[in-house]
Amino acid sequence: MFSLDNWRVKHVSDGENGSWSVITWVLIYSIVWGVEMFLMRYFSVTFGMSVPTFVAGYYGGSLIGAIIVRLISNAKEVGKPLTIEQKKIAALPAIVAFVCMVLHVWVKQLTPITVSQPLLQAAEMIFPTLVGFYIFRERKSLTAKEKTAIIITAVGSALIIASY
Repeated sequence: MFSLDNWRVKHVSDGENGSWSVITWVLIYSIVWGVEMFLMRYFSVTFGMSVPTFVAGYYGGSLIGAIIVRLISNAKEVGKPLTIEQKKIAALPAIVAFVCMVLHVWVKQLTPITVSQPLLQAAEMIFPTLVGFYIFRERKSLTAKEKTAIIITAVGSALIIASY
């Protein structure tokens, strides 16, 4: 996606019409993650692929993709190497992401998709909201309309969770 965006910026500055709409990005995102979800389920159920094998393949593929992006990027896009302090800061989110992926694959193997997917999607709504409220203290600056939207979303999430 970053390479596509770089292409767009380069061509827009040259006067060509290279603008990408939000719909295009959502479409790309949906295709990538839709294929990933299908393959996760397919390999874990059809072939009985173990969680460590799938996660190794997932992160191995991500590494190969990152190397390809690095090779096709110019020096300005690459930026400066991370310092030791920056690597330490990045370590915790990296570990959390790894553990989340392991748990995600494990849940997909244990439960039917009609049970796991709504629960995971409800969690994707709830946890970022809680992070915003309590870590970034965003709850203090909410308008009445935003509070209403959050309450409606919370009720919808509760209904999704309670239905299973």
